[in-house]
Amino acid sequence: MEADAAEHAPDESGGMLIGYWSENGDAVITNVVAGGPSAIRRPNRFVPDGRWQQKRLEEIYNRSGRRHTYLGDWHSHPAGALRPSRRDRATARKIARAIEARAPQPLTLITVEDEHRWRWRVFRYRSRRNFKQLTVTRF
Repeated sequence: MEADAAEHAPDESGGMLIGYWSENGDAVITNVVAGGPSAIRRPNRFVPDGRWQQKRLEEIYNRSGRRHTYLGDWHSHPAGALRPSRRDRATARKIARAIEARAPQPLTLITVEDEHRWRWRVFRYRSRRNFKQLTVTRF
């Protein structure tokens, strides 16, 4: 993720987080799917290549015995803050409401580069006004 973000800076970049929810409610990320060959990357916007990502998700889902599935997305904020933007919140709300996504509380992982060091924060969408920051125990 850091290499992808650095490669596309000063434009935003991102991708899909795949994994599962553990019995104690922790998100376990097993795969990261890139943005795809037709992704749109701009200084303040990232739009993934959804069709390409969906194919990768289906492959991972089938190989995992239908266990590893979509958990959310990650993206960089090269010139922004280490928190969800208004657009990020709206996207998470849209995903949470999309039955086919099967992610009622999607993750949003955001990264920024600060003095040549990448900093990360992970948020879990709970409701329109509630985006909970999560603790990352391992990368």
